[in-house]
Order: sequence, then structure tokens, then C-alpha cells
Amino acid sequence: MADPNLEAAPNYTGPEFKIVHEGLRLGYHENDQQAIEHLLAAWQANRTTRIAAWNAQQEAAACADRGVEEARSAHEEEEEIVATEEAECEQREAEQKKPKMNMFAPKTSVADVLVHPPPSTLSTS
Repeated sequence: MADPNLEAAPNYTGPEFKIVHEGLRLGYHENDQQAIEHLLAAWQANRTTRIAAWNAQQEAAACADRGVEEARSAHEEEEEIVATEEAECEQREAEQKKPKMNMFAPKTSVADVLVHPPPSTLSTS
């Protein structure tokens, strides 16, 4: 449907409307000017109705577009949350797989003697 706001009023003075003028003149005893005014008023009333329908349709389409946009945005947010959670889980797993090392203390002395565990009493030579 085209936007009825952009329509121009028809030229009811043209020859294509002479038959309508004749009918109004004979049926309602109106002259040409009155017939043109009634036709123009009818067209305006019809146009007003079509404009209201057009505006309602445009509002409904805009509302639907907003709904689609909100749904898409919510879906993207959910995907982002899931991706963040997966990345955090992978990070935790990677941290658990790393070899654990003792913390380094800069002013700690290190012994220069190696201590070996005592030989096992169960071993036989």
C-alpha cells in the first residue's frame, strides 16, 4: 500500500467525472460546483481513513521491527554470556593443567648441600 499522505486530490472538474456530475444533478438537484465539493469531501473522508490505516500499519511494522531487534539483541547477549563462561572455564582448566611451582622469595637463602633420602630398608643388595 502506498502512503496516502502523498496522494493529490483528483480533478473532479475533468470530463471523466461528467457522468457523476450528471447523476448528482439529476438525483440530488445539485449544480456542478456542489457535486465537485461533495466528491472532494468524500475523497477527503476516504483519504483520512486510509491515512489512519496506513499509520496503524506503519506503527505495527515498527513495533514488529523493534521486537525483532530486541530478540536479536537478547540472543547476542546470551551468546556473549555463553562464550564468556566457556572462555572462563577453559582458562580455569588451563590453570589447573599448568605445573605448580613454589613461590620465589628474593631474600631467601638456598642450601648448597643436597639431601638424599635414606636408603630403603627393604632393598637388598
